[in-house]
Amino acid sequence: MLGIGIRGARLANVAMLAVTVAGVWVLARRVGGPRAAALAVCISAIYPLFIHTARDSVFPDDGGRLLHMGSGGACGVPGL
Repeated sequence: MLGIGIRGARLANVAMLAVTVAGVWVLARRVGGPRAAALAVCISAIYPLFIHTARDSVFPDDGGRLLHMGSGGACGVPGL
């Protein structure tokens, strides 16, 4: 994978997890306010699939989550 090895791929996944959690905060804040954003970040930060993907997986599925969140259709609110 571009010569970065397993450690590099895992580091990239951890970075994508951080970006995903930040995206959850932005989206939840727009939709539900600061309390909803805080709750959503706490839930997404301890979500087992996110943790497994960031720690043990070398597949680029965090990017798919980011694309889905950024599409505006993720929560049914147009214009996000």
